[in-house]
Amino acid sequence: MKNYKLSVIFVTLYLFVFTALSRMDVELGIMLSLFSLSPFLVLWMVYSVLKYGKHSGKTLNEREWGYEDRA
Repeated sequence: MKNYKLSVIFVTLYLFVFTALSRMDVELGIMLSLFSLSPFLVLWMVYSVLKYGKHSGKTLNEREWGYEDRA
């Protein structure tokens, strides 16, 4: 999947749904299955952002290191 924004939106919505369901009277088995699926979704999101995300900052030279906001 080359659209990393879709994975970020999906995992964020999943988090909101999971949080809302945890406040309602939902069966324990459903909550445990949703909770056990969440690490895989987060790993998928991180992988897609690292692989297909775009870096918007400046590129440092070979001998430079540090943060962009520091001189």
